[in-house]
Amino acid sequence: MRIRAFAFGIVLATLPAACGNASRDEARALINAVDSYRYAEGDERAARGAQIAAVSCSTKDVQDARTVCADAARLFHEASEGKRRVADGLARVQAGTLARESEEARGLSSSLEGAQRSLDASAKQMEACESQLLDLRRKY
Repeated sequence: MRIRAFAFGIVLATLPAACGNASRDEARALINAVDSYRYAEGDERAARGAQIAAVSCSTKDVQDARTVCADAARLFHEASEGKRRVADGLARVQAGTLARESEEARGLSSSLEGAQRSLDASAKQMEACESQLLDLRRKY
């Protein structure tokens, strides 16, 4: 009976440490996912952004950081896609396959402005992401 009580006490004493380890592991996984995203290029960057959003998190601080960082990656992807569409449209205008007077060609300017807004928002979100990751590094 004493051995069971002692064993139960040990189990209870290690539970907070186990939860702390899970939070630390989740924080590290998020930090690694953001680092991997940061160094990726092209199509690989979009996949790395999805990995940020997929990081599991059981604590509010890690979840909040994941949300901000995933949003920054999403906004950057939207900006990149918008700028790619504008570049494709301009190339079609220059090649003569898209009329300069067409509605699509006239909309290229506003599409570029939208892409720039997404890029600016992404930069702000990434600053917030970095700040939260720094807090996670300190905490865990």
